[in-house]
Amino acid sequence: MEQRTDRLESANTQGQFFVRMGRNFLSILRGLEDPLELIFRNVMMEKHYQEVCDEITSCRILPDYLGALSHKYPQLKVLEVGTGTGSFTEHVLRALCTETGALRLSRYDYTDISEAFFERAREKLTAYMPKISYGMLKIHTSKAMNQRAMISWYLPGCCMPAET
Repeated sequence: MEQRTDRLESANTQGQFFVRMGRNFLSILRGLEDPLELIFRNVMMEKHYQEVCDEITSCRILPDYLGALSHKYPQLKVLEVGTGTGSFTEHVLRALCTETGALRLSRYDYTDISEAFFERAREKLTAYMPKISYGMLKIHTSKAMNQRAMISWYLPGCCMPAET
């Protein structure tokens, strides 16, 4: 059994996720381990989302679509809902760059249900900083939604939201 577990863990970050959660399952149920802390320890989840984004069809066809869209609308405004680790964000921002590295957009709103990811995202997305704003957005909270509703976006986006 241990050999299979080791093989699963060494396969990819999804395997690491399953093994880590399985090994700590009873501790999670007993309230001794925080499942979110386990998931985000050692940037495992960030790596997992990056792997998923690298593989899903929408991220592979995104550059062509966004390149054409941002060429037509160089003052594009983007709202990403549930940004989390920013893996999808990186795909979007790379797709909106010209050959010289300039961003074809006027604004990118990086939103999530909490500010937990913002500090890491600021480090990770430094090259795009002047155009990115960070803010909490809880769709089910009318006050937060009403504050953001005053802004219009050309391209709202969401990839793999974890909150239900």
